[in-house]
Amino acid sequence: MSNERESSAERLDTKRGYRALGLWPMWYALAACLLTAISLIVTAWLLFNWLIGSPPKASPKPLDITTQLELAKLAFATVAGLGALVALVTAYRKQRIDEAAQILARQMARDTTHDATERRITDLFSNSVEQLGHEQAAVRLGGLYSLERLAQDNPAHRDTVVSVMCAYLRMPFLTQNTPGVARRGVTYPLELLDALDRAGQQELQVRLTAQSILRTHLFYSGGSQPNYWPRIYLDLSGAELIHFELSECRVQIVNFEGARFIGGASFRKAEFTKIATFIGSDFQGVADFRGARLSHAANFDDSIFRGGADFTAATFSRMVTFNGVTFGNDAHFTKANFPDLVTFRSARFAAAAYFNEAAIQECRFQDSEFHGFAVFDSAQFSLRPDFAGVSASHPNEHHRWPDGWRTDSPGSDGMAPLVSWE
Repeated sequence: MSNERESSAERLDTKRGYRALGLWPMWYALAACLLTAISLIVTAWLLFNWLIGSPPKASPKPLDITTQLELAKLAFATVAGLGALVALVTAYRKQRIDEAAQILARQMARDTTHDATERRITDLFSNSVEQLGHEQAAVRLGGLYSLERLAQDNPAHRDTVVSVMCAYLRMPFLTQNTPGVARRGVTYPLELLDALDRAGQQELQVRLTAQSILRTHLFYSGGSQPNYWPRIYLDLSGAELIHFELSECRVQIVNFEGARFIGGASFRKAEFTKIATFIGSDFQGVADFRGARLSHAANFDDSIFRGGADFTAATFSRMVTFNGVTFGNDAHFTKANFPDLVTFRSARFAAAAYFNEAAIQECRFQDSEFHGFAVFDSAQFSLRPDFAGVSASHPNEHHRWPDGWRTDSPGSDGMAPLVSWE
């Protein structure tokens, strides 16, 4: 019974193979060729007789030896022609089958190579991820470099590798190992080293290495660069980033929501081609965005810039919001370009705020506070700025407000409302 099922399955596979090659079974093909040949011969004979006229009927005469030999030759030629036709059909089918076999063999070889490559990549990826969870820092470093090599050699896996590195950086570090650092606030990595134990110092080196790998492959100076990884999405929301460096890098999407930047954070001349999110970020050192280009919407709402923020000559191509932001030190927006709406609702400028020579399409500063001095010299506004509910330190001779605005009588806290006098 099983042999019958196997034979039936083989016949079914054979039929499927014939259909895939576009071939009939052998007997069908031979029969079709013979019938076609006979039909052509009969048709040619009738057509020939019709063209020259059918010979008149006469009494049959016995065939002489010469005629018999000619007829025999004709019969042999016909048989030989039919044999040649069969041979031609057989050779054609064999050629088609051989070609299909070669194509199938190459496809199987490619599939085998692909499967072997994928297995090797999967094994390497699994081992590297497992190394990241090892208790020894040296093993974790090895895992990072293995992931880097895997992503460099296999572009299709770069997103996954970057996601793993970002997930590693999002895992708690200082909040668990050194809770005192979070309270004191660390400005420079060297101060952080002094506050960590040996295991913490080793983990710090692992994290700095992960950040360095990302920066290396996101660095973009134009043209063809084999080490650059395009169209990357960085999800570092809630991460603790130490002396973070993304200068002159090009990234598609970044998410730093709730991230804490310990030490300086440099985004100088960086380009974010799509959405950039910094909601609730905490910049403990200087945040350097000089010459940065944010091509789509950007959101800095509720962020804290403790060490100062420098957006000199930055370009915000779409809407950008700084609502509820605290600038604990000087905020520089000199020569910044805002071709769309920018909002600073309820923002707090604890020190100087420089907007001189900025190009601003539309801006709203409702309910913001300028505790230092504000400079808007030579700022260009396409639409009248909105300073409703804004208060500023008074008296302060260093203020340079846009035309049509001035401070009014100060209150007991030394802050005066900004009013329009036009």
